[in-house]
Amino acid sequence: MNFSHRQTVTDQKTQVSVIIPTLNEAARIAGLLSSLRVLPDIEIILVDGRSQDRTVEMAEALASRVLVTAPGRARQMNEGARYATGEVFLFLHADTRLELSAFAQLTSALSDSTIVGGAFSLSLDSRRWELRLIAAVTNLRARLFSLPYGDQAIFVRRVVFEKIGGYAELPLMEDFEFMRRLRRHGRTVILSAKAVSSARRWEKEGIVYTTLRDWVIALLFLFGVSPVALAKWYPPVR
Repeated sequence: MNFSHRQTVTDQKTQVSVIIPTLNEAARIAGLLSSLRVLPDIEIILVDGRSQDRTVEMAEALASRVLVTAPGRARQMNEGARYATGEVFLFLHADTRLELSAFAQLTSALSDSTIVGGAFSLSLDSRRWELRLIAAVTNLRARLFSLPYGDQAIFVRRVVFEKIGGYAELPLMEDFEFMRRLRRHGRTVILSAKAVSSARRWEKEGIVYTTLRDWVIALLFLFGVSPVALAKWYPPVR
């Protein structure tokens, strides 16, 4: 993989490494990183996909390490994991914030050696009842089938992540594919702490269209349709 280092870190090992893939997220990255810096023993690794805005510049003062690599969320998360020092990897989207209780819940859950990873409960940053319903349905599905979306902040023990080979570098559905492999290696959990994700995609593309499109994509993927073909239905939103 091609990448360039923008900042180095000390050799001190941390328990949790938060890995954040970004692409043109200057409008929100400072707020996200600042919210994480108040937590003790958290390593913050930002992996940028060659943004055309000030994302990297803004992150350099706030992240433990900033890397730049070719764009692609799965590729970026794998690159961050290569340089992470924590015993636990937590993959956090740039448009998602975690409740402060999330890290305590994560630590408590992983005190059970049978649990290999999991995610948090989805919440959308909107008061619209339609989006609250969508979040509730998403959380029910995630608990029933152990298939959370990536914007629920997937976490995994480092040793298990390395054992299963990290994320498959797919253009879409890398989260589902990863969780399907992960759950074969132990228990996974959906914690009650909220991963509060941006509702910008629903607001831009429309609630009904976005929801139905996402369900169709997930079903087609589970039935074996190529993520390359499905990615054409899922344009980036900034």
